[in-house]
Amino acid sequence: MTQETLTQEFMVPDALGLHIRPAATLARTARQYRAQVAVRYEEREANAESVLGILTLGVPRGAALTVLANGEDAAEAMAAIERMFAAGAGSESECN
Repeated sequence: MTQETLTQEFMVPDALGLHIRPAATLARTARQYRAQVAVRYEEREANAESVLGILTLGVPRGAALTVLANGEDAAEAMAAIERMFAAGAGSESECN
């Protein structure tokens, strides 16, 4: 059975972009699910379970980050990532 890949875009809110703290929060969230979760910025893609992979994307503040999830609990994984971004994506505070 072929499973559909879910895709959703999120804006990176932190003044420092997708730095270590939100990258670690994203990786920790992705690891909680069996779905294969990837993140894409511009033409590069990384495994969402890898903090280093996420950091190598170099995602700046305000950029659109695409999250892709595929697998039996992909919808649950995507919902958890959506909640994570809605809560500030693991940042302590938003600096303007």
